[in-house]
Amino acid sequence: MHYLLPQRQAPYPVVVGHEIVGVAVRVGSQAEGGIKVGDIVGVGAQSDACLNRNFEDDNNERPKCNECASGEENYCTRMAPTYGSKFLSTGDKTQGGYARYHRCPSHFVIRIPEGVAPEYAAPLLCGGVTVYSPLKQFGAGPGKKVGIVGVGGLGHFAVLFARALGADEV
Repeated sequence: MHYLLPQRQAPYPVVVGHEIVGVAVRVGSQAEGGIKVGDIVGVGAQSDACLNRNFEDDNNERPKCNECASGEENYCTRMAPTYGSKFLSTGDKTQGGYARYHRCPSHFVIRIPEGVAPEYAAPLLCGGVTVYSPLKQFGAGPGKKVGIVGVGGLGHFAVLFARALGADEV
């Protein structure tokens, strides 16, 4: 619904949907990560970032992106969400998980391990990452106490991850 707000300026028409899990039906020759046609794969809430690549609209004065250089492409100022945005390299619109197909650079695709059902993997690609990232960043683990405010969808993930990381008290 938030894409209907006038301040969003989404490139319509747009197909929404994130926390995408599906089957890889085509893999480019420069794809990274060993993803093959037929693999079950997932994409979270991000489909592109500069990754310090050069584009036609770049000028020589633009500094390298510290966020992408340090593996924090989710903070890249040129980041493209899974839907309602444009790919940096082509300018094509990003379309979400309710589209017939979703495409994005392989850097943003993960292979879902065998035995993990897609319906269990999908929520981890946004909600799960939302709480896992700060737990890891701030050192949740043995010898630590973790406080979680609210145990809805995200809070439930946070409790599970904090315990799995070995926090003494949750």
